[in-house]
Amino acid sequence: MMPGRTHEGRDDPLTRALQAEVAHETEREQEIRLKKEKEARRISETIDERIREEKAALKGSRPVKILLLGRHPAVQHSTALKNFQIIHTPQAWAAERASWRAVIQLNLIRSVGFILDAMTQAQSRRGTLDQHVPQSPERAVSPTFTSDHLDLQRRLEPLLHVERRLIQRLSPAGQAAQLAGAPKLREVSVNALSSWKSVLSKLGHHSSPEGHAVDTDEADAISEAIAAQRDDIYALWTDPVVRGLLEKRKLHIQDLPGFFLDDLDRIADTHYIPSDDDVLRARLKTVGVTEYRFTRETSNAVGSDWRIYDVGGSRTQRAAWPPYFQDVDAIIFLAPISCFDQVLVEDTTVNRLEDTVILWKSLCSNQLLKDCNLVLFMNKTDLLAKKLQAGIRLAKYIPSYGTRANDFTTASSYLKRKFQLIFNSQSPQPRPFYCHMTSLTDMHASAKVIASVADMILHSYLRDHNMI
Repeated sequence: MMPGRTHEGRDDPLTRALQAEVAHETEREQEIRLKKEKEARRISETIDERIREEKAALKGSRPVKILLLGRHPAVQHSTALKNFQIIHTPQAWAAERASWRAVIQLNLIRSVGFILDAMTQAQSRRGTLDQHVPQSPERAVSPTFTSDHLDLQRRLEPLLHVERRLIQRLSPAGQAAQLAGAPKLREVSVNALSSWKSVLSKLGHHSSPEGHAVDTDEADAISEAIAAQRDDIYALWTDPVVRGLLEKRKLHIQDLPGFFLDDLDRIADTHYIPSDDDVLRARLKTVGVTEYRFTRETSNAVGSDWRIYDVGGSRTQRAAWPPYFQDVDAIIFLAPISCFDQVLVEDTTVNRLEDTVILWKSLCSNQLLKDCNLVLFMNKTDLLAKKLQAGIRLAKYIPSYGTRANDFTTASSYLKRKFQLIFNSQSPQPRPFYCHMTSLTDMHASAKVIASVADMILHSYLRDHNMI
């Protein structure tokens, strides 16, 4: 038989126990007990109030918002984003990293295709010259390919089928595109809003619970096809006639993003697993706005939620920038200072560095961004140093550089002063100038810069929210 309901406190063992304790209290013990209960209530109410304040702060606060802006080379935006991922979400990054193997393999095949296109065009041009201008000086410097070269071309043709296979699976909607120029560079683009990373994971490695990579059948087939061509790819890339052709036509393929021919032994292995450095160098063009979310460990709940937006840098994409300016805490502006001797793909009359400077000026003077932290990354410093050491003169393309020494220290300092002068003169109100010399494909050097910039942005965010 179930016990019946009793009146509150009647026959309740806990109540009886407490009443027994109180009944035998002295006045002094009662005074002490009441004092302790009062202090306990005060502490409890204080804790409750803090919890309510933190909940209200979290509810009213917004995420830390960062924009990655700059001119067209989207690869440097992607590299900056990857650096943030490596530093702030290492576990998620480790799970994603293996899926980039398919992209790196595609980059490798793209480089092979680039060379084969150059050889085909050179043969076609030489044939035309032989037919119409047999003694042309241009014919004299055109390379002479032997039957071995032609056999090598034929043996490598199956790789182009592997390339198409990767592209079709990666970009089923037919988003593959080619950049203008001769020879044409195979460029694959994917929509930032698509599930391309999940597609990559199906083509690449899957991680086991122990962290080991497990190949799918599709990945095995692709890897085996590349491994079977390893010797021929090596023969193509190291052939002196082929290298001479690339040099004479100024086709510096080794300076292009996504170049992995010098890493052939590792990448053409059937058990290849990408490293962080490999993924930072990998090239995959995304179209549209990329949003990256992560939680950053901080001493305060406010400021732990971060959003980074890569909104693209080509001229056609810049019209989409203004809506993202609202409530932005910082803009990281990526200026590729090595491009001083190059022109825009969209407009060959405009120097790339000139376009970067004009874009920087427009951001500095924008009234919507007057309270925003602008952080300048003078990027691709390694390529700038390499070009200057090769004898390419900065003054030839930037006459104002004058007779200054054509070395990296002098050139980079000069360019930094130019950017700072524009920043100081064009900003609607005084604000700090943040500038970093970067080579974002150098993971170890970039990690310190990224961490420093993130700390600065967080400090500014907390100050604006009256948290410090």
